[in-house]
Amino acid sequence: GDVPEYKDGGETDPIEDFNIQAFKDGIFEMESLSDSIPDPYLAQNPTSSALGKYQHLWKLHGKSIQEQTGLTKEEYLNNPEAQEAFMDYWVETSLKPEAERLRKARPKMSEKYSDEELMALVHFQGLPNAKDFLKTGKTANANNNVPVKTYLQTFNTGYEKSVSVKNKLEQMET
Repeated sequence: GDVPEYKDGGETDPIEDFNIQAFKDGIFEMESLSDSIPDPYLAQNPTSSALGKYQHLWKLHGKSIQEQTGLTKEEYLNNPEAQEAFMDYWVETSLKPEAERLRKARPKMSEKYSDEELMALVHFQGLPNAKDFLKTGKTANANNNVPVKTYLQTFNTGYEKSVSVKNKLEQMET
């Protein structure tokens, strides 16, 4: 992606001009797109509390999910609309601001990553571990997780597929 331009004082520009559907498609590509998962909304990770299409950790985000949706864990798993709505909320209230903070905390080390990649990194590793990754190149919880590099490559595949489909549809309309 493009190298971001910094305003004076190391401030980062807010993330704008953002394709949320392509971002969500990238996360889906990595988290729950699989022949062995017939319905990604029902996906549950056997080794963690991650669940649903976007594999939010229930232990970490369950309270927030319940506050936003009014649903129990089982109801949430069986409600695609609620999962999409929570992911939209999560992107705006957590991933965007945390990616901006990440870029501010590690301006040099984050240069080679797009805003979307930093957001995906935060979704995957959490903000403290994302900062560590930019500093050390090490994936947190590596025994249970794919390497960050693999995660971001797969995310980018889903993201690019989504963008190219959108572009083709727009060309057909003109």
